Amino acid sequence: MSNIPKSKRKPTSTEFFDKFLKLRVKVTQFITDDFSDIKVRYFQNAEGLILERHDFWKSDETRRSILRILTDMLDHITHANSIFPVCIEEYYKRRELSTLAIGDCEYLIQELQCASIIHKLNASKYILLTEDIMSFEASLKRWRKSDNKFLKKLNNSVIIDEGLPL
Repeated sequence: MSNIPKSKRKPTSTEFFDKFLKLRVKVTQFITDDFSDIKVRYFQNAEGLILERHDFWKSDETRRSILRILTDMLDHITHANSIFPVCIEEYYKRRELSTLAIGDCEYLIQELQCASIIHKLNASKYILLTEDIMSFEASLKRWRKSDNKFLKKLNNSVIIDEGLPL
């Protein structure tokens, strides 16, 4: 057991992916509940029971777009985490991928905001989900910032290598 309090410890890579999985489940439940094709209303008129006009394509496009963003985010996180930089180019590739994952968080927030307006969704659900996304985005930024140790190590090895005679 570590003497460092859990709140002060950095998350391990599995904790990081667990956070993403929890976020993905929440977002998936949100779009399943609020963009379901089952939510169709009926009303009665003089001719009988009529199905309210419902644009299924809007719900379908919204779900597809949000799920694509989540998939892209997972791809960027997974690829960035799989790179252990041994040269500066690898460090910058890892940083680029983590930056793309952060951008995916912002894109997801914007897409959910647009969807909540178009589909007239419950604002409190959207706000809670946005807070979760922003919290995950903050942990992505901390992860990216912690990668500076790789850059320092790589810069030190370049300086040492340059000082060696050929």
